[in-house]
Amino acid sequence: MRHSKMPAYDGDRLAEIGDEQMQAGEIEAAIDSFTRAAEVYQRALRAGPRARPAARLRGSKGLVLLKRGDLLARVGQEDEALASYAAARTEIEAALRDEPEPAYLYTNSALILEGRGQIEAGRDQADAALETFAQAVARYNTALEHDPGYLPAYNNRGLVYKYMADLLAARGNDEGALRHLQQAEQEFQAALERDHTYASAYVNLALTHLTMGGLHMSCDRAAAAVASFQAVAEVSARALNLLPEDIETLNYHAVALGGLGNAYAALGETGEAVAAYRAAALAQDALARQAPAYEYALNNQGVALSNLAMLYREAGRVHLALPLLCGALAAFRRSLELVPDDEEVVGLADETQVVIASIGADLAAPAAGAGICVEMLVEEPALWSLLAAGDVERCCLELCAQADAALLPIEQARASVEALYSRLLADWSAVDRGNLISQLAASLEVGSAGVEVMRLFLAAEPDPSMAATAVLGMAHLTPLVDADPPDRRAADKLDEATNELGRPMTDEEMEILAASRPGKLPWK
Repeated sequence: MRHSKMPAYDGDRLAEIGDEQMQAGEIEAAIDSFTRAAEVYQRALRAGPRARPAARLRGSKGLVLLKRGDLLARVGQEDEALASYAAARTEIEAALRDEPEPAYLYTNSALILEGRGQIEAGRDQADAALETFAQAVARYNTALEHDPGYLPAYNNRGLVYKYMADLLAARGNDEGALRHLQQAEQEFQAALERDHTYASAYVNLALTHLTMGGLHMSCDRAAAAVASFQAVAEVSARALNLLPEDIETLNYHAVALGGLGNAYAALGETGEAVAAYRAAALAQDALARQAPAYEYALNNQGVALSNLAMLYREAGRVHLALPLLCGALAAFRRSLELVPDDEEVVGLADETQVVIASIGADLAAPAAGAGICVEMLVEEPALWSLLAAGDVERCCLELCAQADAALLPIEQARASVEALYSRLLADWSAVDRGNLISQLAASLEVGSAGVEVMRLFLAAEPDPSMAATAVLGMAHLTPLVDADPPDRRAADKLDEATNELGRPMTDEEMEILAASRPGKLPWK
């Protein structure tokens, strides 16, 4: 005797397939799977309960309709989403009449209200959304009355308080928003007290602290904002221990570092602000490399670099601000490649270009040279990443290497270097300038840009020992001079640099030069 497969099990399998498709980002396919699953559950209900009670069938049907509604809302089909939510609620309420105990049914009922409230909020129906969210909170309360240990109810109730806080903040009710955020914090903490490995609660708690920090800043409470942003860093670190590659959590962590920079800047603590902005830019850079299609990382990276640049500009160090602004512009441009019609990012990019132009004027840099520097830095994120990290020496080396690699005319390469890095070398006291100059010569095969930097260095450097180190660095060019045929340009530059030393070379210097040219005497 042949037995037909139970329809309910077919529905379960379609629901599983829909979950897998949803996780893979196959939204349209997932919507179709959930639609078919709901149809199969309905056929099972019409056939009459066999292995599964009707209340369970209705609960399963309500759940797939809920997920279908969430996905429809995600792709902008809001009317269809609301219809799916309404159908889901009908099924779950019917299930609750037959089986009023399970906490998960009340939670699913609340999730339906939560989805509807988000659509209402997106349609600027704030009063309706707040009322719907309040109904969702009541449903979660009922779920917890039936099962005080049901963790999803705590976590989701916290999210609803967070959504209500967002609506209140948008209305300018910052104090009301903060009260709801504090309620959200209590909910996430309650979930974590019951299970310290509940990763979602850590992630949502981090987001809550992040929002608190922003509200404190809008209320001119920078000190309170510092505490909130520091809490984000602590909580997100715990979340990342459980979800090491979670993109949203990594973003919350990086955004909090940028917020921390804003708070410290508002408090006048410039050193702390610089450190926070640097850390934010590098964290967003790492995130953008891990998730190249995540445009928020690029946007926030650009903002952090812009904020750091503004601190330097306000301190009169415009030559440090310019490369960072070039990095910000690069980030905004890369973001616009992903989302070309993002008006906010278009505005940020335009504003950044205006500031770059004004700083170029402040430096009185040659137009061609400044343009080359801007494009070089925009196209090479490694340069401004190094500078953001405070690694000025490597940044200088990379810039000059790029100039030579691109075979730029020496006049243009010199203009670029003179416009930015001769000032940087003279100003950044922490740089080992002598070692830098030696490395420049060693890093370049022909050394055109490196030679020009050394020439500028020798002309401006008052410290004789530094000048001597620069000349010694030129010894790296001697293999080119000794080549057959010799490189006349290298020989001329080496002669020129040696003459500019302006004093006889010491015995030690002569020995170093002689060692670099075995069997030959150095120039005297």
